[in-house]
Amino acid sequence: MKALLGKTGFVYLLLFTVCVFAYLPGLNGPFIFDDVPGIVQNPAVSVASSPGASLTITGPSDTAGYGRPLVAVLWWIQYQLGNGQQAVFHGVSLLLHLANCILVLMLLRRMLPESKQPLTSLIGFLWAMHPLLSEAVLYASQQTELLVSLMILGTLNASIRGHKITAVLCCILGMFCKELMVVTPLLVFLAMSVGMDHSYLKTLKKHKLFQATLWSSCLIVIVLMTLYPRTQSTGNIEGWNNWNYLLTQTQSLNHYLVQTVWPTHLAIDLWFARAQSIGDIWSDAIPVLLLLATCVLLLIMRHRSGFWLASFFIILAPTSSFIPITTEIAAERRMYLPLLGLLVFIVFALHHIMQKFSRPNVTGWLLLLACLLMPIGTFQRAGLYQQPITLYKDTVAKFPDNRRAVRNLGSWYFQHQQYDKALQTYDTVLKQWPGNISVQLDRAITLAKLGQPTQAIAIYEKHMQAFAKAPPYLTTMGDFYRQAQQWDKARLTFLKAIKLDQTHSFKNKVYLASVCVRLGDLPQAIHWQLQALENAAPIPLTKRAEVCNTLGMYYGMNQQYELAQKSFTHALSWPNNTPQKTLDDIHANLTHVKNFLAQKNAPLKK
Repeated sequence: MKALLGKTGFVYLLLFTVCVFAYLPGLNGPFIFDDVPGIVQNPAVSVASSPGASLTITGPSDTAGYGRPLVAVLWWIQYQLGNGQQAVFHGVSLLLHLANCILVLMLLRRMLPESKQPLTSLIGFLWAMHPLLSEAVLYASQQTELLVSLMILGTLNASIRGHKITAVLCCILGMFCKELMVVTPLLVFLAMSVGMDHSYLKTLKKHKLFQATLWSSCLIVIVLMTLYPRTQSTGNIEGWNNWNYLLTQTQSLNHYLVQTVWPTHLAIDLWFARAQSIGDIWSDAIPVLLLLATCVLLLIMRHRSGFWLASFFIILAPTSSFIPITTEIAAERRMYLPLLGLLVFIVFALHHIMQKFSRPNVTGWLLLLACLLMPIGTFQRAGLYQQPITLYKDTVAKFPDNRRAVRNLGSWYFQHQQYDKALQTYDTVLKQWPGNISVQLDRAITLAKLGQPTQAIAIYEKHMQAFAKAPPYLTTMGDFYRQAQQWDKARLTFLKAIKLDQTHSFKNKVYLASVCVRLGDLPQAIHWQLQALENAAPIPLTKRAEVCNTLGMYYGMNQQYELAQKSFTHALSWPNNTPQKTLDDIHANLTHVKNFLAQKNAPLKK
């Protein structure tokens, strides 16, 4: 066994084969969560222009590719080559992961002491197949994590081998991938000091120009963060401050530690209650502080395991310390590279203990057992990525207090017209958070879909103060009144929504026109339909013909037949984006009004 594990070609072949097998169930999974706004709906990715456009326009604010030009370019290439197929993205993610596996094995063989070289392949295999990495590999928009890890590993490998130009190039490229890259100069400094048995001061003096160059590359991240600030997800917002975020991260770190050893409580959307004081988290803080103290002690002693444990804390520091990331308190993909350092430290500690008991071979056998079990867990996790509903159910089952996960589950039921299940899901959320206005609105919309607009209206009127100044809510509530045939209230609600937001008022104006028809006010119906056509925000191409067709019908109802004919003709002038049924209706209406005008203008027979 030792002889086989020592053969590089055999190890790589085995690793690649098992990786492909373990991740195979999820390789054709759909785009999920951030994939939709960040990739599918991102014009910098999906528009067939040029990769150069993605370098400057990286996509919608706070999406995964925002302010990360190389990520945007990589996504553009994949999208254009694969015509937007998610399988292409998943395939590239797996290739990036395999490339990282090679760099990890190279790094381990270079930095582990001779006494632990027989364990190198097992540690690399265990890291590559650990279920905790499944989110980074199977969640398409998290190629950000894979790509920045590739650059960090490339920089480390090049640095400890003396290839300084390659290391600098990798470091610079990584700065265009993700902000996490700023930890790389510190990792390189520790690796060259601890791993190469040099004192910290000697390393600094000997490689001061190299170190200065690496640290200077961090200016790229500063510039990008200034140009592309993540104001919607990062900072002291939604009641979070630096202190309670730091306290809450002790829960996240403990979750990562436990899942490293026993990965049975994995989820794509983690949730932990906000900690307000030390008393809330003291039991979580003790193991984290002990591990941190051990790390400091090992670094002072310049023990090789100190570098690996330090890498765990250093790589997690930007996201799991005191800077609030309010949209995501914790995420398993953050453990993609930190997991390696933690695994190496655990193996070091276990091997040391087994040697004390004169059982050095036990470590290898335990690692071998873990290497056999981990691919099974990864295979099971990959299966969940075949459908969003399985991910939602899995998350809710493990974190029932995660209101976002429960709401996502309800939204999936709603989108797939399973309204009864959606209603039950929203009721579950509201039992714990009755004051959540967004979920109240979701529940009201679901009731309307179930044919209960009166109950939906009751919810709206109960929370009217919260909805009164929000145009999207007013649009929905006006539609409730419309469905309940309360025409006067519907008209007032749509007018209020239009007054609050002229820019995005297309739907409100169309709805208001239909309400005016019900009230018998055809001139006003024509007025608002014209407003929708002429002055609202850009109308979707598939809707333009429909709006013109409806306007023509209003003209016809008001006996303005010439204008009706012009509207129907105009409706047919749009590009071929109109549904066939709408085209058939327009042709029928145009034929009808032409026949009517022909009869009207025909000369009287003598």
